[in-house]
Formats: sequence, structure tokens, C-alpha cells
Amino acid sequence: GIPIRSHFILGFDSQTPRIFWQLLKFSFQLRTHLLGLFVLTPYPGSQFFSDAIAKNQITTLNWRRYSSESLVFKPKRIPAFLLNQPFFFLYILVLVLLTTRVGQLILLLLLFSGISMPLMK
Repeated sequence: GIPIRSHFILGFDSQTPRIFWQLLKFSFQLRTHLLGLFVLTPYPGSQFFSDAIAKNQITTLNWRRYSSESLVFKPKRIPAFLLNQPFFFLYILVLVLLTTRVGQLILLLLLFSGISMPLMK
């Protein structure tokens, strides 16, 4: 079949923590081959950046942190800790293992190889 690659951006004002559950359910239905999750980023020079500055939502002006993997603004409806890197990468790991074919193969190999995973204790 045709491999499905899906990418999602988290942190829009319209999103609530419920988006994580919705994304998990949707990813199970989609059965993607490759999944990408990214944090909404107000890049300097964009209208989103100007709006975030005006609303005092920017948390850092350290340009090295301005990537789609780091939270650099205060989200409106999703608590920041849900989008920060430690939880975010844990969530990505679980989502990839459970919803992608490659992830499911890795999960099966781990389960049958006797290697214990911290998430499965």
C-alpha cells in the first residue's frame, strides 16, 4: 500500500488538552507509517509572533529555542507542561509505538525479547 506520513501541530488557541486524546484516536484510525508532532512556534517576523508579543505570551527571546520542538510562548488553553519537551517526547514515543507500523513492530520486538520498558511496568 501507500505509506501514510502524518504531521500535526499542537498549541493553537482553539486546542484544549482534549486534543491529545483526539489525536491518539485519530492516529489509531489512520495507522500512519510515520508520525510527526510539532509545537506551534511564533517565529520572529510572523503575525503570530507580533500577536504573541502584544499579548505578553512570549516566554523567551532565545532564538536557539525557536524550533517546532520547543515551547516558547504561553498557550491559551493547553497547560504549558503538556507541550514542554519531556512530556512531549514521551507522548511522541508512546504515540509512535502504538500508532505507526514501524512503532508496532518495535513494540512487538521489545515485548517478545524480554526487554522491559519503563512505560510498561
